[in-house]
Amino acid sequence: MHNEKVERNEDIRKLRFEQCLKLETIAEIHGITKQRVQQIIGRSNVITKYVATKRKHKFTDIATNHLEMTNKQLSEMLGISVNKVSRYRPKTRHAIEPGSQVALGMEIEDKVADILTNMGFEVERQYVSAPFDLLVNGHRVNVKSAASSNDAPSQKHISPKWRWSLHGRNNCDLFIFVIIPTTEIFIIPEDHIPDNWMDMQFCHPTQYRTKQKWQSYQNRFNLLA
Repeated sequence: MHNEKVERNEDIRKLRFEQCLKLETIAEIHGITKQRVQQIIGRSNVITKYVATKRKHKFTDIATNHLEMTNKQLSEMLGISVNKVSRYRPKTRHAIEPGSQVALGMEIEDKVADILTNMGFEVERQYVSAPFDLLVNGHRVNVKSAASSNDAPSQKHISPKWRWSLHGRNNCDLFIFVIIPTTEIFIIPEDHIPDNWMDMQFCHPTQYRTKQKWQSYQNRFNLLA
């Protein structure tokens, strides 16, 4: 009887730490409660550094080989927290929860990357939490998008006025500002923007005969060469 329990407990540890099964799944396999599985794992004195490392490698392999899955989906599949999933794949470009601001930003980054690639530029998409978004011909580029005008046309502003955040400006060489409805692109070097500015804003399309300062950067792809 004692030997049977020892073998069962050893199998439970293998199922959890080597095969990365959920506690509920292990409980069903052995016909015991989830709480009992937790007790067996919790008071075990044989979870060695080797086993812990092997478990980490197992989770890391799963996480990095399922980039089509979000952190939340992997969290549910592996039975670990979302934060742990993030730590297992820190520098990957993985799926993001649909509808989030990060997902929208990555969608725009992909569109810009495709445009630049088709034009012959060398483009490297960066991982989710990277300090900049794209590496284009060796230039660090941050892509910013504006989905709607912040100010409606008025006597003061004849055209719609758009605004983009300059967050992360210290980590990039250029900004690519995108107006989402039309995918119009403005390419502006970071050092052309005043140091004390926290955001970029200007009217577009302009009603003047000639483009104003910031509108003149529209489609300035030569700055990426």
